[in-house]
Amino acid sequence: MESRHQGCRVFVENPSGDFYHPGRGHEFLSVLERLPTEFRQPVRAIILRRTPKLDFKLGIEARMRFRCVILNSFPRSNEMVWKASPTQSVRRHYTRWCSRWIEKEVGATLQWTSEEIRRYYLFHLFLHEVGHVNQPLFHDSGRREGFAENFALEWAANFAELPMPCEAGD
Repeated sequence: MESRHQGCRVFVENPSGDFYHPGRGHEFLSVLERLPTEFRQPVRAIILRRTPKLDFKLGIEARMRFRCVILNSFPRSNEMVWKASPTQSVRRHYTRWCSRWIEKEVGATLQWTSEEIRRYYLFHLFLHEVGHVNQPLFHDSGRREGFAENFALEWAANFAELPMPCEAGD
C-alpha cells in the first residue's frame, strides 16, 4: 500500500502474523510535518516494512537508504530479547522509553506496552533515521550514529515527547 504527502511517500508492507507496525503512516508523516522544512524535505519515503529474518536475528530496527526511512515491524509479543546480557549503554538507551527488563539466566527481555513501542518508533527510531537523512557527510560511522542519535533526542525533547532521562546506574 502507498500514500503520499507533500512529496514524501509512505509504503506499508504486510508485517506477517507474528509482527505489527507500531505506528501508522499518517502518524510518521505528522511527526515529519513538525520538523522544519529543511529537515523534512530531503526525506523521500517512509517504508513500514516486513522484518527480514536477518534484521530480526541481528536486532536491526530501522535503516536509512537513499533518503528513505525504513522501519521494521515489531514482534506482537511486544518483547525485545537479548541472548546475552545487554550492556549498560544498551540498557540506558532503551530505559528512557521502557524500563521493564526481565532478567534471564542467560540474557534479558525488555517487555513493552503497545503505547511505549509506538512512541519509541515515532519519536526515536523515526527521528533517528531522519537524522541520518540530514547528517553531514561523515567518514567515521561513530560520528554518523552520534549525530543521528542527538538529532532524535533533541527533536523528541523539542516536541515534549522525550520521556524522563534514565538514571546512570540503570
